[in-house]
Amino acid sequence: MEYVTITAKQEYTSEDTSRKIIPFLFKKIDWPKLDIKYNFDVGGGRYNLATDYLAKFGITNLVYEPSRGKEHNMKVFKILREVGLSDSATIANVLNVIKEQRIRKNVLLLAKRWVKPNGKVFIQVYEGDGSGVDKQTTQNSYQLNRKTKDYFQEIKEVFPNVVLKNKIFYATK
Repeated sequence: MEYVTITAKQEYTSEDTSRKIIPFLFKKIDWPKLDIKYNFDVGGGRYNLATDYLAKFGITNLVYEPSRGKEHNMKVFKILREVGLSDSATIANVLNVIKEQRIRKNVLLLAKRWVKPNGKVFIQVYEGDGSGVDKQTTQNSYQLNRKTKDYFQEIKEVFPNVVLKNKIFYATK
């Protein structure tokens, strides 16, 4: 697997993109039908609403989020090592706020690194205005405004076994 770094710097930190909502992705997955104990939530934001939501299904959501700080993220990695990796990973509304393609790829590689073999990876993007014209939206945020299908090739490079259904990417490690 390619090298995964968590120190790459984005031009726009994406810190202003965290919203106090349960991302659509979490509500569209039929969690009770899956055999998942641990989910690795890449770019899970500032809030714990998705964590609380998954707890209802007996799933521990381990959030990797740069804005939560290095100490928090190192604890997440420690837990993942202790439990033998996660059963699944989620990347909700993350790729669309990262300007740099190499950092978007790094996000995908990070999910791949911490998911068990044959683990499930669920990815959703926010299309913004759907114009495909990317732009800075606040001092620390960026929006690619791409259609969901436009991320397919980037995701397929890291997860060859991926399908797109109802605006959600379903990948298997």
